[in-house]
Amino acid sequence: MDLLFRILDLDVERQKRSERILRKLVKAYGLEATVYLVHDFLEFGRLGVADKLPALELNGSIISTGRNLSEPFLEEICRRLISSGKKC
Repeated sequence: MDLLFRILDLDVERQKRSERILRKLVKAYGLEATVYLVHDFLEFGRLGVADKLPALELNGSIISTGRNLSEPFLEEICRRLISSGKKC
């Protein structure tokens, strides 16, 4: 199963840092995933996260808002995906 992560943020440096961490973890855990960066304020509004950035979306569902997308946090998400059988 391919996973689709979208990192939603207006702070480009923070967003790119989160992307690097997430890509590294996806590879380390053997997940098949695509990671997109979203900078579009209209998209933030459509998803209801404009005042709750950064946000993380997984396969169309917002799974985190207003929380730093740190390495320990993103690693916990990858661990949960593995334990739920999302590994390819």
